[in-house]
Amino acid sequence: MSLHDFAWFSALAAVIAIATHSLIRHFGIAVLLGASVSSAINIAYEAVTYHFVVRPVDVLVWLPFMLFEGALLALPAVVIAGVPFFIVRGRRKSAEAGNRDPIP
Repeated sequence: MSLHDFAWFSALAAVIAIATHSLIRHFGIAVLLGASVSSAINIAYEAVTYHFVVRPVDVLVWLPFMLFEGALLALPAVVIAGVPFFIVRGRRKSAEAGNRDPIP
């Protein structure tokens, strides 16, 4: 993956993270789902790039590697994009519980 591909992949992972964090309220599940979807999109991109030429060894070796690599590279973008959602939801819960200023 070149630097150009990495930049596009990180931007796409951030967009997917914003979508998952806005739709799913639990932070951990949204992070795992966002990283998994980003990784699956990376695998689809690589498959299109190489014209869907897949050998059995590719499925056994490269598919798990690409899944792990995509999730590992998308994880920081997904977590950083989800932190504001986590903070806003924490403040809303504290405000609903009766605290007027939950974070000084």
